[in-house]
Amino acid sequence: MRYTWDPKKDASNRRDHKMGLAEGIPAYEDPDAFEILDGRMKYPEERWVTYGKIPQGTVLTVVWTELEPDLIKLISVWKANRNEQKRYYLRQP
Repeated sequence: MRYTWDPKKDASNRRDHKMGLAEGIPAYEDPDAFEILDGRMKYPEERWVTYGKIPQGTVLTVVWTELEPDLIKLISVWKANRNEQKRYYLRQP
């Protein structure tokens, strides 16, 4: 899998969420992660939200879109809030 992102969005994500977009890659690749279609707003592209855990044990929320079958554009990443963490853990075996 390949990943890309907008450098300006990466800078704003660092400012707003205290983490860079690349930090969401391990959460996206978490074998126990799950994704849902992002229906929060109407976007020009199909956006997805993935809830996944990074090796340090933190659950992250990753917003992304697929540009090509093997190319993911990361849009936003943040530490999952309580409700997002609950969604993640309720999905675990």
